[in-house]
Order: sequence, then structure tokens, then C-alpha cells
Amino acid sequence: MAPDEKVPDPQTLQDSKPERASVRELHLPILREMREPHDGREPIPLWVTFLFGALLFWGGAYTVHYAGGWRGDVLEQNPRPYGVGAAEAGPVDPVVLGEKLFKAHCVSCHQAAGQGQPGQYPPLAASPWVTGEPAQLKRIVLHGLEGPIEVLGASYDGNMPYFAARLNDERLGAVLTFIRQAWGNDAGPVPPESVAATREATQERTKSWTVAELDAVTEPDWTALPPADETPPADAPPPADEPPAAGDDR
Repeated sequence: MAPDEKVPDPQTLQDSKPERASVRELHLPILREMREPHDGREPIPLWVTFLFGALLFWGGAYTVHYAGGWRGDVLEQNPRPYGVGAAEAGPVDPVVLGEKLFKAHCVSCHQAAGQGQPGQYPPLAASPWVTGEPAQLKRIVLHGLEGPIEVLGASYDGNMPYFAARLNDERLGAVLTFIRQAWGNDAGPVPPESVAATREATQERTKSWTVAELDAVTEPDWTALPPADETPPADAPPPADEPPAAGDDR
């Protein structure tokens, strides 16, 4: 130790300790304060992770259930046999087309076997609303149905959406033909001309039908009409606006 260096007085050092301790105590509350937050660095809340996982699971299950077996022809608007060109493809069977459209638009409510869902969506199998005169059925698919309806002794109150803007006359007729001939149903087809006539007659309709309104509907039985391409009898008179054929004395 240098001769001129003073030795610290122990008493002085002891007296200064409380002062240093006091400074530390003053800073302890500041040190206990949380750090300033930084955007983008917080961990994702656990509930958000579970919610995202649940939504992902639900979306996958929904897609698998209503994907139609991942077949490429389920949602085909103009189906034709594989390997056949457009020029070679003949008329589409309305039952085949109707089944594809049913799977795309109707199966989620009425189910694949046409049994419906209790209390919400009525069954289509063995239903008089389906197998009876199609005047009411056409109006339901064109403009929808709201309010309660009784089918086979059970009551249902699920609203039926309208399809007038989504499906043309051919496709609506195909769907109706399919459900009238599927699951043991044995009713006649509904040709596109029948749907077109009902669409024109109800074109001013802007709301869904009720059962009371449908009960008052009367319409010619279009299922009894001959096919549009049927040849008239040979002895049938010519139309009034066409002159008789040359050499015809009638």
C-alpha cells in the first residue's frame, strides 16, 4: 500500500451500506414491472389453436362427406359417357342426370337414401308429395317451401331453398324424375316441358310456398303427355295453319 493512501474506515463503510441497500430497494419495484410488449412476438393463445384445429377438422369432414366419392362426374353439368365425344353422345338419361344433381344439391338435407332428417327435412321415399301429381312438387323446387309440413304422419319444419335460378328446366325435370323413381318410388317422369310451363305460370312468384297455398294448386297432369318426339297417327288431320298435301282430296 502506498504511504499516502488512506485506509478506509470500517465504520464509514458500514454506515454506507444502508444507503446502497436503500437504492436497491427503490429499484426493485421497477425491476418487477413487465417488459414493454413487442408486436408480433406474443405466443398464439391456446384457445385460438384449438379453434383453428376444430375448424380444420370440420372442413375436412364436410368435404369428404359431400365430395361424391371424389368422382369427376358428380358435379358435371353436361355429363356424357367416358370415351364418347360430344358429337357421338346421345340424349342423357334424366334418371342418371337427376341422380348426379341430387347428390350435388339435395343429399345434405334429404340424405342419400331419401329418408330425410327427423323434425327438419321430410323423407322423399314413399312420400305422397313426391309420388303424387307433380304440380306441387315442381313449385316447391322452383320457389322453395317454408313452414311446417306433415309427411307420413310426422311433422317437419326445415325450410326448402329455391332452385329456379340455379337449375334450368331440363335439370329440374331430371331431379324430379329421379326422386319419383328412386328408393322404391314408382311415379312417372317430369319432362322439361312440364317444368317450363310451371316456371312461366309462376314467374311472378317472389317468396316460398306454404302447405296451405300448395293444397290449393291445380294443374293438368303433365306426366300423361306423350313425349315431344312422338310421331302423330297417320290419319291425324294436318294443323290448321298448314295447307293439305298435294293430291290430298280432304
